[in-house]
Amino acid sequence: MRSLHPPALSIFLALTSLAAPAAWASDPLPQPASAAQERSQEQQQQDAQSQAAAAEDEHLPSYAAPAVHETKVTAPRALREEDPIGTYAQPRWTATRRFPTTRLYVVPEGTAQFEWWLETKTPLDSADDTRFRSLFEFEFGLGHRLQLDLYLETLQQSFQEWGLSAEKFELRYAFADWGQLPGNPTVYLEWTRTHEGPHKAEVKLLLGGELAPRVHWGTNLVYERVLGGERDAEYALTGGLSYTLQDQRFSLGAELNVELADVAGSRFDFNGYEVLVGPSLQWRPVKAAHIDLVALFGPEWERGGPDESFEAKAILEPTFIFGWEF
Repeated sequence: MRSLHPPALSIFLALTSLAAPAAWASDPLPQPASAAQERSQEQQQQDAQSQAAAAEDEHLPSYAAPAVHETKVTAPRALREEDPIGTYAQPRWTATRRFPTTRLYVVPEGTAQFEWWLETKTPLDSADDTRFRSLFEFEFGLGHRLQLDLYLETLQQSFQEWGLSAEKFELRYAFADWGQLPGNPTVYLEWTRTHEGPHKAEVKLLLGGELAPRVHWGTNLVYERVLGGERDAEYALTGGLSYTLQDQRFSLGAELNVELADVAGSRFDFNGYEVLVGPSLQWRPVKAAHIDLVALFGPEWERGGPDESFEAKAILEPTFIFGWEF
């Protein structure tokens, strides 16, 4: 075989060394970061497709709704109940009631729920004066951060006849999507049509959020006014704290309820005080259902008029709630 001339050999080697980097550049090796990014983009596309399909075909309840992807990079959440869902990017745990005595935010758009309450209030020194109250509540997520609630209330005082006592209409409005304002403030307006006595109006400021993974809180500032008679007014502060023991299954906590009452002509000269506190729990036996229980206990002081002395008594007030999301 004929050997290459030395100058020709030099030119051949130079051309080979220039062509190799160009070939490598045209066919780059896959890098781990880019591969992970591609997988993330694919997952986002799949979730977007499932959300679009759900919006076109059928409503997904909150426990089945896909998580909303956030634009900022964060550590993965330990609990599925803390994934943001729905139009307002709210945590999944806020889609159902977490605290029996304390409300927060609104339910996701398109949500429909039913709840049955049984509330018992017993003076420990006079068990015959026990009051039994039931509420049948229907909740609807209207969109635009609005929620509509409709109630039927029944009442039985001591061993008297049980009967329908009131109907209630409630509207909530959240001022911003979840996490955009501290405490996620929500205004709550309620009208009560009573069967005996004057009607009532109530306004609340609902606040709540997450203190840490698994730890959730809520608090309400309440003003209620009787629209007739002595025009009684109630001022209340409620609060709740819960810790998730098992994701979307079981949580334990505690709640507080403080109430003050006055009448027209002696505003802020209170004729009644109540301070109740106690443990609470939530159990979700199946995904669509939730069971809440709180057992409040504490003192109550009442007097008949401004010149009378207060009488104190101990109160036990357990509340049981069963809810179902459709």
